[in-house]
Amino acid sequence: MRNYYRDDDPVPMELALDHGYQGLVSVSIEKNPEINTSQFEDWIENLTSSTVFKSGAAESCSMWKPVPGQDEMTGKAPMDLGTSPGGENRYVQLFFIEKDPREVWDDFIEYGKAVDSSDKAKILFAAPFFATVVGTDRYADQLW
Repeated sequence: MRNYYRDDDPVPMELALDHGYQGLVSVSIEKNPEINTSQFEDWIENLTSSTVFKSGAAESCSMWKPVPGQDEMTGKAPMDLGTSPGGENRYVQLFFIEKDPREVWDDFIEYGKAVDSSDKAKILFAAPFFATVVGTDRYADQLW
């Protein structure tokens, strides 16, 4: 797992989910298997710094590899759990956003284009999420 930040004095990742950010952006990336892992991780961190951090779209990012389900856990599941989280070349990034995600989504589109136009990786999925307002039913009317 790697965490990286835009600012010199950031909200630590351990506190980010409780910080009150306006939104999150989740990005799933498939690394080219021919690319060295540490080189890829350095490259994606530099790309993030020069795009969504530089533009101000995101304040911090946590990146990790999903863990496949364990047979003991998935074997006892009451239903099919769908597709696996991916192999050793799959990464997930979670960006913490200070603004409404709609205001900065174009910056993430450009980030995705930069990833996809490289020979290093491709974007599999990207999605913005609004922050909930704890104790209210705000946004509930938009679920249906």
